[in-house]
Amino acid sequence: MSEYVTHEELNHVEDNLRHEIKESKLELTGSIKDTKNELNSSISDLSGKIDKLSSNIDTKFANQKVWLIATTITVVSAGVGILSYIMNLMINH
Repeated sequence: MSEYVTHEELNHVEDNLRHEIKESKLELTGSIKDTKNELNSSISDLSGKIDKLSSNIDTKFANQKVWLIATTITVVSAGVGILSYIMNLMINH
């Protein structure tokens, strides 16, 4: 024997299903927003790390530039000193 369902019962089931679908959509939307926020946070962290790395590289190049200038001055000074000494020896002898 079959059971019959009234329109009122069908409407009640339909309302319950619609409510559950809305709840699911809200949960999914919240989950997507959370994921988006986490992704944005990760991108910001990564961007900060890249900027820091870039700054470190710039600092290293600046240090190397100073070292190169100081080394060049030292080598040129030593070369001039040695040449002056050799010229003095040649002139005095």
